[in-house]
Amino acid sequence: KPPNWQELVTRAEQLKQVAADTVNGPLNDMLRASEEQRAQQLLILQGRDREAAVLAIIQQRQRDMGPLNEAQIRQIENMVASEERINDLLQKRQDILSIYSASIGDLRGALEDLFATGDGGGFLKNTESLIKQFRSRLAVESIFGDSLRALEKKIRGKTPLDREIEDLARQVDGLEGEAGRSSAALKLFTDALATATADIKGAVDRRDADA
Repeated sequence: KPPNWQELVTRAEQLKQVAADTVNGPLNDMLRASEEQRAQQLLILQGRDREAAVLAIIQQRQRDMGPLNEAQIRQIENMVASEERINDLLQKRQDILSIYSASIGDLRGALEDLFATGDGGGFLKNTESLIKQFRSRLAVESIFGDSLRALEKKIRGKTPLDREIEDLARQVDGLEGEAGRSSAALKLFTDALATATADIKGAVDRRDADA
């Protein structure tokens, strides 16, 4: 038995833990990040944007702070819902501004035609048509704008990709199963290393006892 046997055993135990951390740590981090990203992407593909946003924040907070309680999760859900309402209002504002911008562009074109052709009668006729178009755009926005935007959001969750999304979800489950088996294999390796170290130590101790 070497004079520094105990020191060698201690170092072997330390190396066992280092090996386990070195092998499993980065792989586990990669698998977790990939799984989290896939979960978000599947929700987005299903048109569940708000849930995807909530999930992304929860995942980030749990990486930084650890598990969240129900109150914290509810706070995140309320925050995302508030942001969604603000985004909806911003979109409504943009749609209204687009109506004015388009009408101003049409008027600019009519003025350019007036200066190019000198056709005052044509300009007046075009202007009347532009005014009618502008009023109809505003009327549609006022009456149907919110409903049309809600329909656009609903369509994102109901597309011809539903079958493909379901197939993708099953494939993702299969990939996670393969990843789990790989992780399990690595655990068997580190466990075997620990067992071998213990067996060597036990054999040497029994030999010394017999001597």
